Amino acid sequence: DIGSLDACVLAGYPGSVASTWQQIGRSGRRSGHSAAILVARNLPLDQFIVNCPQYFFDRSPEHARIHPDNLQILVSHIKCAAFELPFREGETFGHESLPEILSFLEEHQLIHHSGDRWHWTSESYPANSVSLRSVSSDNFVVVDETTNPRTIAEVDFSSAFSTLHEKAIYIVEGQQYFVEHFDYKARRATVRQCEVDYFTNAITHTKVSILDRFESDGSGQASRSRGEVHVVSQVVGFKKTKFYTMENVGSGELDMPEQEMHTTAFWLTIQRGVLANAAANSSERRDGVIGLANTLRTIAMLHLMCDGSDIGVAIGDNSQGTASVETGFKRIKGQDALSAD
Repeated sequence: DIGSLDACVLAGYPGSVASTWQQIGRSGRRSGHSAAILVARNLPLDQFIVNCPQYFFDRSPEHARIHPDNLQILVSHIKCAAFELPFREGETFGHESLPEILSFLEEHQLIHHSGDRWHWTSESYPANSVSLRSVSSDNFVVVDETTNPRTIAEVDFSSAFSTLHEKAIYIVEGQQYFVEHFDYKARRATVRQCEVDYFTNAITHTKVSILDRFESDGSGQASRSRGEVHVVSQVVGFKKTKFYTMENVGSGELDMPEQEMHTTAFWLTIQRGVLANAAANSSERRDGVIGLANTLRTIAMLHLMCDGSDIGVAIGDNSQGTASVETGFKRIKGQDALSAD
């Protein structure tokens, strides 16, 4: 019962002013007085907030916005609307024309076209499949089989590959669990309780391919662009990191299913000659580009209402229109840099 809480401790800056106040507001609901403490992590954004508190206290909470024309969001809205009332022939949903989407839903036997109307025919309640935390509602269940099998958690689809892979250490409410089996088709991970002195980090290989440029500015020694990209990610291994000392105490290889996604990205291309003329060797130039990409990622977190893990960064050779990065292993191909987030 969070109504009885008088104080809360935030383990790191949540990423936005709105999220911070929302978490702070969980305490003091009953008594009217509360205390809140933010413990900053050793991350640039956390350190900026605690060293420049006026940035937080002088700002109003951000305005949350969504893109209603995003296809996945739009289709979910149309499903819920069709459940409430049939769509008439020629009717629009906002500014969107519906024939193609309604035909798609009919092919999947969710609606039926009769006369001049489209009726919801599925027995399912579409709002149940709309998640407030992620676009996909296709979650993985975590089943503890230490004694009697019981479900202890649900993990969203995109996070499951990096947190529930076999031999991962999954932590729930301070209890460690060893992942014994990851069943992709059944959307299920089997775990058992354990006590170890390390945690695991997934090593993810990501490839970004440019599909379309919406806008581009090529002035100066670097060009910046924004457009549509195709992202392919795959968990290829994991590392074991010891608590407190952060020592690497082991690793393993994995062959997880690939995840594909179409999204929009920003990328910065540094001219080949600029890097070639830099007073540094190839290794230092590579590290400099990686540092620049991580700096852009940190700055973006100040302006976008999302978690830091929602922003991906990739580096590669723009002559091929692709970029790749392996989390845990920093790799650059060629001398041009393409960073997509």
